[in-house]
Order: sequence, then C-alpha cells, then structure tokens
Amino acid sequence: MKKVLGLLLVLSLVFTMCAFTASAENDLKIGVILVGDDTEGYTLAHMEGIKAAAAKLGIADDQISWKYKVPEDSSCYEAAMDLYGQGCNLIISNSYGHQDFMAQAAEELEDATFVAVTGDFAAVSGIPNLKNAFTSVYESRYVSGVVAGLKLKELTDRAGVSAPSSVTADYLLEERARELMWEGHRRTDLIRYGKFTTPSFLWTYKGGTFTGQGFDDYMKIFAIPSSELASNPELHQNPGYGNATDK
Repeated sequence: MKKVLGLLLVLSLVFTMCAFTASAENDLKIGVILVGDDTEGYTLAHMEGIKAAAAKLGIADDQISWKYKVPEDSSCYEAAMDLYGQGCNLIISNSYGHQDFMAQAAEELEDATFVAVTGDFAAVSGIPNLKNAFTSVYESRYVSGVVAGLKLKELTDRAGVSAPSSVTADYLLEERARELMWEGHRRTDLIRYGKFTTPSFLWTYKGGTFTGQGFDDYMKIFAIPSSELASNPELHQNPGYGNATDK
C-alpha cells in the first residue's frame, strides 16, 4: 500500500504538469511501459498508482495505453515509439533498465514527455523532455513512512500483540515470523539476522537437542546433492560437508 500511495503522489504531480502543457485536458494521452504485469507486486504497485492518480485528476481509462512485460532492451524503445504512434504524449516506464531507451526515444520525439521511473540521469542528460520520478522524493518517502506506521499498527492489532515503542531489528524478525509463517522465509531471515547458527538464539530441537544449541556456520549453506556432483565433475562439495553428498 505504501508503494501505491507514494506512486500516487509522484504521478499526480507528473500528470498535472503534463496536463498544463497539453492544449486541453483531453489532449493528454498516457502510454505506460511496464517490465512486468499485474501478476507481480512491483509492477502491480505502479499500475495501481497510475490508475489512482489518473482517476484523481479526471483522466479517463481510454486516455491510458499499456505495454506489459517489456524487457530492458531495445524493446522498450520500440514500445515507446509505438505508443507515440498511438497518440501518447506522456510516456512512462517503470524499470531502471528502461532509462537509456526512454532517453533515445525522447531525443527523437521532442513533442512528447518521457518519464523513467527510478531513473537517475534526466537532470544532467540535456534532454528537456526526459524526466525521472522516485530519485530523491523526500516528501513521498515521508508519507510512505507514515503509511508504514499505520500498517504496522493494523498488523499488530490483528495479531493481538502490542505495538512496539520502537521498531528494532528483533521486532521486525518476530513480525516477519508471524506474517510469513507458511511462506518459507524463516530460514533465510534467521541467516540474514545472524541468528541461524548462534547459541544465543535458540528454539526447540535447534542443533538436534530438545533445549536447542548452536551449530557450525557452514550449515548456512546446503550440501550439494550427489546427483549434481556426479553430473558435473567441475562441482566440488561445499565446505564443511567433507565427502558427504546427501545431507
């Protein structure tokens, strides 16, 4: 949600700016180049932010054209040119890897505005119709922090736990354990936070004992299965496992 609200703030500013440069509000037509589609969260957040900003400013659905799953290569340039051919005068891309190709199109199409979201060189590019969004947007980051705090309270209320007086790394680890219980993140989180092998953080049967105990750091990495070792003589067993192949 905080990503959507942040995008809403930024894109509302972008759309408003471009509406002023168009001869009339209905002349604004937006083309959107997306690295993914609505099946993954990053792109979905951009889609929802764009739709919300457009609705807030009275921009109709038929004024927005979408390009999905556009790779970070010349396909982006081709998509931008196609959107311009459809009459789009504001073209937005949502991936850092699109930026070079957006710049190429912007140089050729001076009467359209190109916005590379998460890009970083528009200000020094010398291309007046190339813009960036989400580079150092402190206002939207502040709002995102407020939204994150509200969301945290919602989660703690739902889980029946007290909201923390301060958010620490240990609290975040515990919260992730509750929220992502069945999603396979716990082992990786414990390694990331330095708690997977240490004797200072125990759980039942950690290290093979009922009360729990620490174990060697090499077990942060799995052993390579014997079938993989046999199929590729260039592979060597990970350190700590000796000649074992199927632990």
